[in-house]
Amino acid sequence: MRILWDFRLFSLGYGRRGIGAWTGRVAAAYIASKPAADLVIWGDRAACPPASGSWHVDWIPYRPAGWKRDLIAIPALLRRHNIDIMHYWVALGPLWRIGMGLWHPCRTVATVYDLGAEYWTGVPNCASVHRTWYWRAQKRLARAINRFICISETTRADLLRLMPGADARVIRTPPPPPLPPAPGGRRTYLLALGSAPNKNLRAAVAAFSRLRADFPEYTLVVCGDIDKQWELPGAVPPGVTFESMEHYGRHLCRAAVLVFCSTHEGLGLPPIEAMAAGCPVVAADIPALHETCGTAARFADPHDPDAVAAAITEVIRNREDWTARSRRGWERWNEMSRNTGDDLACIYRELRPA
Repeated sequence: MRILWDFRLFSLGYGRRGIGAWTGRVAAAYIASKPAADLVIWGDRAACPPASGSWHVDWIPYRPAGWKRDLIAIPALLRRHNIDIMHYWVALGPLWRIGMGLWHPCRTVATVYDLGAEYWTGVPNCASVHRTWYWRAQKRLARAINRFICISETTRADLLRLMPGADARVIRTPPPPPLPPAPGGRRTYLLALGSAPNKNLRAAVAAFSRLRADFPEYTLVVCGDIDKQWELPGAVPPGVTFESMEHYGRHLCRAAVLVFCSTHEGLGLPPIEAMAAGCPVVAADIPALHETCGTAARFADPHDPDAVAAAITEVIRNREDWTARSRRGWERWNEMSRNTGDDLACIYRELRPA
């Protein structure tokens, strides 16, 4: 059985976002299961996760073109390389340059990260994609996919709203390994993320401003490439600093709290990464994050900065308890995802040609 993995995402923006981390971890879990299948990867090898360099796979070079060209290029590719199963590692997403083929001479699997382009309101890039011919075409082409993999039950429910009766399974990404506490313990600052309007950075900043009277020693570090026009218009209050994502892992081991106020998520990887570091989490009270965090996070209404500030205050004042909860949250997620590689192998076996 020959399986083609569509790794275009690593060349076209998703590799630097949550779906890139999800894909890398799930793919590695499958490789670790020692599958009997022959794997072929379509992608820019230099842009793919470093671990993929040690995988025993064949590579098909990919050079960015466009989804319209790929409508025909994909079916031709599948025939030329005698592929039995194609796995689109991101489908129905807002990045218009990653699309599906017009038809498939083999069985197909597609991973759905979220249905933001269909359902998320108030997120400019999703709203703009929703109006395009590309999005209408992708929804139509998706109906020919044999099986969907959803990254959460929340995403699966959204997919079934869009495509009732679709064959959709949930596969959970393994968490990163647990990280030891930083020398000297946690510092007096909060951590938040930007880089997309749905991250709702303005709520985290507004909540931080409300805390300053009671916790004047605290600061707020924001990681990510911030588009202030959409994410943080207006004046930035004192005590807020901005850093690139390369410092994110270090801050997870040192920050007092991760403040994750997203209004929409397919899963929410940052809380899982925070739990691996034992970092207490204040999370938006939305279904995907309840699924991700269980009882490991203190939830708050992401549209109410006062509620977020109250949640942060509670976590700061009971930090040892919330640190322990965070560690237990990692253990819970690790147990939930321990069969990831085997689960993916099972999907492939069920779809393999007779």
